[in-house]
Amino acid sequence: MQRYGLIAEILISKKESGDLYMYIIQQESSAEVVRWGQEVSLSGAMLVVDQYLESVRPPRS
Repeated sequence: MQRYGLIAEILISKKESGDLYMYIIQQESSAEVVRWGQEVSLSGAMLVVDQYLESVRPPRS
């Protein structure tokens, strides 16, 4: 996902005990990690990323 000058990636770690979906949110063109975490489902990771991206949305003019 890419919005508001940020880019988010979701990576899947497959384990015998179950999959983990790790997300990383960074500023575009920067190695700085703004937020990261993990969820037990893809939809959960996508929801957290979407909520964060919307929370930093620039105000509309």
